[in-house]
Amino acid sequence: MSEKEYAIIGKILRPFGIKGDLIFQTVDDRRLYEHINKVAYITEEGLETISIIWRGMHHSRSIIHLEGVDSRSSAEGFRNTTILVKIKELPELPENEYYEFELVDKNVISEENKILGKIDYVIYTGGTDVLVLSDGTLVPFCEYYIIEITDEYVKLKIPKAENG
Repeated sequence: MSEKEYAIIGKILRPFGIKGDLIFQTVDDRRLYEHINKVAYITEEGLETISIIWRGMHHSRSIIHLEGVDSRSSAEGFRNTTILVKIKELPELPENEYYEFELVDKNVISEENKILGKIDYVIYTGGTDVLVLSDGTLVPFCEYYIIEITDEYVKLKIPKAENG
């Protein structure tokens, strides 16, 4: 099993209830993963796969149950665990939508082809998502600013700060 075959889909936050359920925060605000029934997590020995059941929602987070995790104390051992899934099992997204792993490490360039930095991660705001570049720069990621997305870079119109 190679980690390159996998994408992070979220993180277990904490146990939920007494029967081993867990609060799970997905990496984005789309409910895309609920059809997936096998996930992986990293252990000292490498990647381990486990069956997952999607129980529902609690506020804006998912409630999940992992196979064999049937008590609050066993669920506690999964606190802060990152959950991955095979990339080939992810649902296909509509045109002009991307998974975070498809954007991370791409260069961001301006209209003038100036490299502004690499994408470290994406902040999901519920409105306009924000790209966080390697130097900490925040760049809005919405259709209005996107010029082109390729395998190597994301070309954006960069909003100019107004002096006032």
